[in-house]
Amino acid sequence: EKFTGVRYKMPWCTIGQTLTGTVEEFSLCGAILDVGLRKPAFLHARQLSEQPALAEDVLVLGQKLIVRVLQELPNEIQVTMRGKHLKGAAAFKVGEVVEGTVLVVRQYEAFVDIGALTSAFLSIRMLGHCKFWQGQSIKVKITELHGRQIKLKLEEA
Repeated sequence: EKFTGVRYKMPWCTIGQTLTGTVEEFSLCGAILDVGLRKPAFLHARQLSEQPALAEDVLVLGQKLIVRVLQELPNEIQVTMRGKHLKGAAAFKVGEVVEGTVLVVRQYEAFVDIGALTSAFLSIRMLGHCKFWQGQSIKVKITELHGRQIKLKLEEA
């Protein structure tokens, strides 16, 4: 029987997840990708593996890309092509102290890029006096490893 319906699109994604996308169009700051989800992905020119002035300088319409999820917003998913050097969670050890960059801050949690395939989770419930912002460099200690999940605590200076 011939398929006549709409392609099924997955409803969600997770930070750090690897997706395959197709370049659908260009914007002033980057490229819009179809990654098979219910909303498009946005690849900012700063998140390309190369640093061009414009995304269309290195990408072409219809090109397939492997990207990693940085953040899910209401209307788009922000992705990156950087980070091919990332390690799996098994490469880290509980108690290890690492440098990281804050990717996303929410009321009681932050997601931190520590060079892992997925973002590490930092609970900030107990740190009411500390303020975090996207792009901030912090020193953290790995407290738990569960499969691909990595939990952190702020390392005291």
